[in-house]
Formats: sequence, C-alpha cells, structure tokens
Amino acid sequence: MPYSFDFKKKLLISLLLALLLCASSCSNGSSGSDSNGGSNNSGSGGSGGSGGSGGSGGSTSTTPSRVYGQSGSFTCAVVTNNGSCVNGGSITASNMGSPTHAAADSGGVYIVDQGAHRVVYYAGTSTTGSRVYGQDDVLTTSTLNKGGLSNKSLSGPFAIAVDTGGIYITDAGNNRVLYFAGTSTVATRVYGQFNSFTCAVTKNNGSCVSGAISADNLNNPAGVAVDGSGVYIVDKGNHRVLYYSGTSTTASRVYGQGGNFTTGTPGATNNTSLNTPYGVAADSGGVYIADQLQNRVLYFSGTSTTASRVYGQFGVYTCATNNVFSGSFCTTTTASADNLYAPYGVALDSSGLYIADQSNSRVLFYSGTSTTATRVYGQFGSLTCASANNTGSCVSGGATANINSLFGPQHVAVGSGGVYIVDTNNHRVLFY
Repeated sequence: MPYSFDFKKKLLISLLLALLLCASSCSNGSSGSDSNGGSNNSGSGGSGGSGGSGGSGGSTSTTPSRVYGQSGSFTCAVVTNNGSCVNGGSITASNMGSPTHAAADSGGVYIVDQGAHRVVYYAGTSTTGSRVYGQDDVLTTSTLNKGGLSNKSLSGPFAIAVDTGGIYITDAGNNRVLYFAGTSTVATRVYGQFNSFTCAVTKNNGSCVSGAISADNLNNPAGVAVDGSGVYIVDKGNHRVLYYSGTSTTASRVYGQGGNFTTGTPGATNNTSLNTPYGVAADSGGVYIADQLQNRVLYFSGTSTTASRVYGQFGVYTCATNNVFSGSFCTTTTASADNLYAPYGVALDSSGLYIADQSNSRVLFYSGTSTTATRVYGQFGSLTCASANNTGSCVSGGATANINSLFGPQHVAVGSGGVYIVDTNNHRVLFY
C-alpha cells in the first residue's frame, strides 16, 4: 500500500531533526569513552619530571564521563550524599564533605576532602575510595586530628602532590606539609614544624612557639607541587611560595618576597609579588603560581623568582583587577578568554596549561605559551559566560548542578587518560 503524503512529510521532518541533533551532540564524538567510562582521547606527552605537575595529554572533551562524591549522579550536589541525593548523610568511602584538590598517579586518583579532614585514594576508575589518609585508615570517620596531633592526623588538608616515591599533603590547619612514602598512611617527613609531628603552630620558631617568619616555617599552606629536583609549597598566609631541594625541610628559594625568607607581606603589584597565592605547578621549564587575590597566574622561568609571563592581566604586571578589560587599564568587565577572577589551581599537560578560574566557575585551557584560553570547562563552550552551575543559556542554576556545569572549582589535575576538575561547591570531582 503506497504511503500517504502526510506520512512522507512526517518521515522527512523526523530525518531532518535527527540530523540536526547529531550535529549538535556528536561534535565531541572524536573523544569518545572507553569501556571504563574514561576518555580515550588521551593525547601524547609524558609526565613533568619525577612526579611533576605535568601529566599526560588530557582529554579535549568538556563533558565529563565520571563523577566522584555523588553516587554516580551528575545532577546531585549535596554534602556527604547518603546515596539518595540527600544532604548530610554519614561520611563514607563514596561521598565527600568539601573537596579542594586532586592528583593522579598511574593507578588512580587522590582527592583531598578538606571538609572531612582526609585524603581519599580511588583505584582505577572506581568512585569508591580504597585508602584514606588522616582518619587512622577508617573511611567512615571525619575527625579533625583524629587520635590527636601526630604523623597520621590531618586538620583541614588543602592540596596534594604525587611523585614516584610517595605523596605530599598540605595539612593547612596544622601549618605543615606531610610526606608519606609509598602507600603508607603514616608520614615520614614534615615541613614547617622543625621535624616535629606534634607541633602545629603558625611560623614555628623552632621551639613549637609561634615566632618570626623563616625558611623553616609555614603559615596556612595551600598548594604543593614536585619536580625532578624538589618540592614547591605555597605558604599562603605569608604570601610566598617556597622551594625545598631534594628531601630538605629548609627552603632554599622563595617566590613573592624579593628573595627574603624573613618577610611575608603582599607588597605592590609587580612581576615579583604575590598576594594570597593558592596553586602551584612545575615542569622542567619553570613554575606557575596562581596569585589569587591579584587575579592572575604568573610564570617563572627556570629558577628565576621574577615572572616572565602573566595570565589574566593582558600582559600587565602592575594590574590586579578581576575580569580585567583590555581596552581600559585595570578596569573590571565581564569574563573573557584573557581574564581571570580569583584563580585557585593550575595544572600542566604536554600541550598547555589549565587554570581553575574559581570565581568565574570555569576551568580554562591555554595552548603552549599563549595567555589567551582556547577551551573552557563549565560554561557550555562559552568563554564569556561565568555562571555558577550554568544551565546552558549563560544563566546560573544556583545550587542545581548538571553534567556540564561547575560551581566554584578550586583545582584541576591531569591524569593518564584525562582531566579531573575539583568542583568544590558542588561537592564532587568530575573526570573528562
């Protein structure tokens, strides 16, 4: 029986709609998923030095394929999800209090859960933690300095770095950084407290008493990074970044204080100053520092403590304006591919730099040495949107998350198969 004209018309319309849908949804098809849910567009490139911040080439997809902390749901954004998208459940191996940082190794990913005073390790592609630091090996507690201040307790940890021998955790509330060898959850080295695991004072004078700033103490440390020669610690409260050679716990280089280890003030905005830095990343070429309150990221070549490149301020070292406007010196405007608003985290892969642009609720990728972003996560591909939990129309969804949105991300990390974004205010970590 011949088909009617109406049926043919409906069939033609259906085919046209299908083609249109494919055109919009299949544009990222080249970075499809593997059998474990991870991106298979891993790119090339190796790690930066011995456990450095530079990872393998990350995925170019801006839609995540895996979520940690929300029981597999991309639309849940609750604290300590009880498994049914209900806020305030008991702490478990699968939920989170307030994630702030992540770092990947060849076997999985470490996530810093600051709100639960712990760091959790997730093996492979599992979203259930299998190892915990800071909670005496118990994945169902969230006690500050559990068991008392020791070489295995944590108080508001902020960041983590991984090298071939172990991990570094910035234990911010205890004003120290701890080093854990291998897979041990008991620290064997401490920075900032004169080798004492039972001191937690700010600016320790060597006698477990708060004193003057020195090359041996810390004040509310934030980010941490490693390269082949040593470790970089962001000493946020002292407006500086310290470099420690080898396994030494006495810093031998300082960024942000004009080479002085005994000062800790922000100073005037220029190419050597820092004001409340948060993130740091290092590779064989130099160091990147997220200078949060100056709304910029600085690049320092080699061992120089004078920046030679700036992101977020159109090449101007004396400007510190959020979302700066190119046409008028140091004037605030809306988000763009060239500006930043309170950047927190930085990470590297073989092809460029990632910046967690926290107050713009996005993560930006910069190719090579360019200071203009070419890719954005969290804003549906728009480099001029800065909406928290963007609904897809450059409109904020408030506390309602979706698969493509971000809300105040604080860090980004690169792993062997893709990119991890710490979506702090949505209490989750996303894998792309």
